[in-house]
Amino acid sequence: MKKTSSNEELITNKLDKFTKEDGLYILKPGESSNRGNGITVHSSKAALVQHISKSLLTFPESKTYIVQ
Repeated sequence: MKKTSSNEELITNKLDKFTKEDGLYILKPGESSNRGNGITVHSSKAALVQHISKSLLTFPESKTYIVQ
């Protein structure tokens, strides 16, 4: 579980550089052409960070995301 916490801290730090406050976030997978598959909407940074962190635990290889 400690790994999840450190992942969440790293993700939060990166998001803080580009976002200022909570709002709606659209998360898109960055690999290949997703054609609408895997797109999620989150209502807070905490929910966004949790989703990305869980994804990294499920798929430990490097993943890229686009956050809007």
